[in-house]
Amino acid sequence: MLLASASKEACQMYATIREQLYAEGWAIGFIEGRAKGMASMLEQLIDMRGLSLTHELRERLAECQDENQLLQWFDRAVTATSLAEIFDVEGILKGMARMLERLFVLRGLSLTDELRERLAECKDESLLQRWFDRAVTATSLTEIFDD
Repeated sequence: MLLASASKEACQMYATIREQLYAEGWAIGFIEGRAKGMASMLEQLIDMRGLSLTHELRERLAECQDENQLLQWFDRAVTATSLAEIFDVEGILKGMARMLERLFVLRGLSLTDELRERLAECKDESLLQRWFDRAVTATSLTEIFDD
């Protein structure tokens, strides 16, 4: 009804905007759908190779929209014998540990050698995340590392 009373130019402008938004939405949906499809194929390959994705890696895979990253993981999965070979889990864990150490410094919390070693040797991503979450507000190392 509103468009019926609009000028020809306004109707054309509306149609152009509508078409542009439709095209942009379609393109975004296509890219996201393509990435989801690639992630699904990668997950199937990993399962077929007899490797079991952790909850964290399954989420990471599902959230990935970077086609180049998905292709890199797929290429690695073809010959990988472990998830670490595919996702560079060791690098992620080391990076998380370094960020956690940095947070301790910024918060004025001094690590003992024993805790520094425990942090460096930790291979559990969810535990590192739990420590990080605690470190944001903790007033002592005991509050962070007391599991």
